[in-house]
Amino acid sequence: MSVQTVIDLATHRLPLLISLSASVLMILLGGLITRSTTQLLAMASGGIAMMAIAHILARLSRGSLGRGDVYFCLPLGVALGIGSTVSNTLPNAAYSWAISAMVGGVTACGGLLLRRVSKRSTIPYGPFLVVGTIAMLAIRGTP
Repeated sequence: MSVQTVIDLATHRLPLLISLSASVLMILLGGLITRSTTQLLAMASGGIAMMAIAHILARLSRGSLGRGDVYFCLPLGVALGIGSTVSNTLPNAAYSWAISAMVGGVTACGGLLLRRVSKRSTIPYGPFLVVGTIAMLAIRGTP
């Protein structure tokens, strides 16, 4: 996730191959370590929940949220599913998105006030997604 964050900050792009590869690797390693189908389902449902929310928001934002952001949500959601249950993954994903939006909004407002960005500037959203996911993991507690 840190690789994707650095790439997004530098290029305003999130390569799909890295997101998909990281997700598959996380699920495979999770399966090998836990050997629990319930845990694998929670990880998969976390990825699906984060991506579903991202897809809906990408449609509503009319281009502000890109395809790379949508696919980047897959490994973030898988991370949210670790140590969680299937029923908790959707609320965890929603709270993660809410935190991301708040942090992104505050940062954008700060940039506008300090005249670092304009209303027409593009701001990479990947780092805010990571912050929201990490904050949600900290709030929820990790196993």
